[in-house]
Amino acid sequence: MIRRVILFMNEKPQHNEKPGPLVLASAGSSSGTELDRRKRARVAARLRSCIVACWALAVALVWAGSAGPLIADLAAFDEPVSESESVASEPPDAPASDLPDADDLALRLEALEQETERLSDYAAQLSQGLEAMASKLERSLSGMEERADVQRQAEVELRRQIVMLEAAALLSLGQQQAELIADVDGAVAAYRRAQVVLTELDDARLDRVRRALARELDALESLRVPDPAQVMARLERLARESRTWPSQLDRPTPAERPAEPGVEGETPDWRERIGGAARGLVRVQARDEMGRTSEQFEAARELMKLRLVAAQLALTRQDPEALALQVGAALELLDDWFEAGTDEVEQGRRDLEAIQSTRLRPDLPELGEALNLLRTRLGEV
Repeated sequence: MIRRVILFMNEKPQHNEKPGPLVLASAGSSSGTELDRRKRARVAARLRSCIVACWALAVALVWAGSAGPLIADLAAFDEPVSESESVASEPPDAPASDLPDADDLALRLEALEQETERLSDYAAQLSQGLEAMASKLERSLSGMEERADVQRQAEVELRRQIVMLEAAALLSLGQQQAELIADVDGAVAAYRRAQVVLTELDDARLDRVRRALARELDALESLRVPDPAQVMARLERLARESRTWPSQLDRPTPAERPAEPGVEGETPDWRERIGGAARGLVRVQARDEMGRTSEQFEAARELMKLRLVAAQLALTRQDPEALALQVGAALELLDDWFEAGTDEVEQGRRDLEAIQSTRLRPDLPELGEALNLLRTRLGEV
């Protein structure tokens, strides 16, 4: 805009004749007075155009605080120019002594042009300063954008590392659950959670980890692990039912078996006669064929109950060796003291054999490939 003002001020007059020097003619000649009046009118019009342009320049530079002198000069110069315009518009017979001096107007015009050039130079300097400041600001903004991009990339990489660390911790926990305490369900839950966590990362470099994790998870899910709660419930039921299992003492002895019908009128054998006489002389006590008493059978029944309780404790401790030992001892008691062939005893035998064959710690698949691959990927970051 400053350059437009300067170009406007430097425009040549649109007249056929060249502007002459600003010299006033004498007041005695009417033709000279008319000529001077026309010259003054042209000078006043030129000055008015310059003043308008300078006012526009002052408004443009008022923010810089340097337009004060220019505004003061314009205010001071505006009055004689207005007088010149009023003189130029007066009739030809106006007295020449009331008109302003043309030399003074020319000097003011020259001073105004010099001030305009000075302000134009100052405006050019300000323009250069603004351009330099804009360039510096642009470089600063570009640097800030680059730093913001670097920070975003760092945040994405940090998020990726956190997710991979979480997945590695879950895989390690699942492997420990399976290998140390044979908790296959807990291991499966940890592996599934790790699989979900890794799906949050859109990174093709983790495809090998995902495939290895899927293989290990399928192997864990294919294991048939007995439910400890069901085994515990079966042991508790056996402990209750063992109180009513028929023992071998309840088996009838040969003496208690009914005698075979003999020939009518046959005389009893002498051994039978002696045995009958001896029954009234001795105290009869219940014994089995091996001579075991009822107190021994009751002790065996209590021992069966203790064996089953010990088996429950071994199951609680996840101790398969102790569980197998106690169930095996219970089977031996069942064979030695309880009546085989009855429904209750045979059902108890089947339950004990099923518990004895239960594998609390099944053969686990090989685990750790997914965890090792993920740790290797973390080491590359």
